[in-house]
Amino acid sequence: ISTGRELAKIAFMDVVAAYEVLGDPERRAAFDDMGGDDQAQFHTYWEWKQYGGDTKAKDFYTGDKLISKLTESLWPRRVSGKKIWLVEFYTPWCSACGTFVPVFKQIAKMLENDDIEVGAVNCEANKAICSEWFSIPSYPALMLVGSADHGAQQTYGQGKSKGAQEVVDWARLIAEEWAWLFEHSKVD
Repeated sequence: ISTGRELAKIAFMDVVAAYEVLGDPERRAAFDDMGGDDQAQFHTYWEWKQYGGDTKAKDFYTGDKLISKLTESLWPRRVSGKKIWLVEFYTPWCSACGTFVPVFKQIAKMLENDDIEVGAVNCEANKAICSEWFSIPSYPALMLVGSADHGAQQTYGQGKSKGAQEVVDWARLIAEEWAWLFEHSKVD
């Protein structure tokens, strides 16, 4: 039988651990994306859930370490500073989106060592991002997005091939141009 003191110590250690995660922006973002170490089974459930049930629960990239899940609450914290993001906008009910999942994972792997962050938005669960913030006309849609400070965004053309190499080449070219512009457009 645990004493009150032992229970208080356990509760205090939980608070300390939570504070350490929440106090570090990178660890907080990773926790928001993938949960804690003690929740490994949680991801298995959600990965299974994408094959049935509520369409809002069908996040294609939950638990993927190379693709950040971007939501209305996470967007302001994640898409900030000088980071350039390649973002896929998708809906779980879109068959083309489901077909594109392995290609987007390949794109993320190809960009792993670049200065381009890779993220995805489930437009069924985050309608404000897709309709109000960006007016996404069809799915899947790919867009390069700079922070709000720079206000840069460019959509990957609808008529273009969505092959991994073509998308990566396009993203690298635009990101290189933006990096130069961001660096040389500083106004004092």
